[in-house]
Amino acid sequence: MLIRTLIPAIACLVDPAPAQPLALTSAQRRRSRQRLQLADGHELAIALPPGNAMYPGDQLLADDGTRFSVCAAPESVLRIECPDATTLLRAAYHLGNRHVAVEVGDGYLAIEPDPVLREMLGLIGVQTAPSKPRSSLSPVPTAAATSMVMTRPSPRTPA
Repeated sequence: MLIRTLIPAIACLVDPAPAQPLALTSAQRRRSRQRLQLADGHELAIALPPGNAMYPGDQLLADDGTRFSVCAAPESVLRIECPDATTLLRAAYHLGNRHVAVEVGDGYLAIEPDPVLREMLGLIGVQTAPSKPRSSLSPVPTAAATSMVMTRPSPRTPA
């Protein structure tokens, strides 16, 4: 089965259609081209335009009309906690500088487990601990988040 159409979660709220759940890891949701084996033995080929990420709640439309609802598969994460907000901000800066996908929570950060990043974070005084498998490193985008991403900064005026 070939999938070439991604329907954003916001559009699915307007036109809800029945869809089979498709659990994908954070890494799989960032890949626009991949092959997957379904539980029933069928093969699924995803061929989206480059740069498209899938978020929980999005739907994928196959060429034969079948819809799949993207769900976050349970996966282990590295939970990052700090004694103060300044250290947590430093950790977020260093992770962002390396273009790492980060979940930002109330007093914590979460990333995919990586021994090199764990060592780097330890050097700046951050406590890290593996977390139990759970289902998402990225929240479902909301209308506000989508509009913030799409908003461009105003051009600078010459001084």
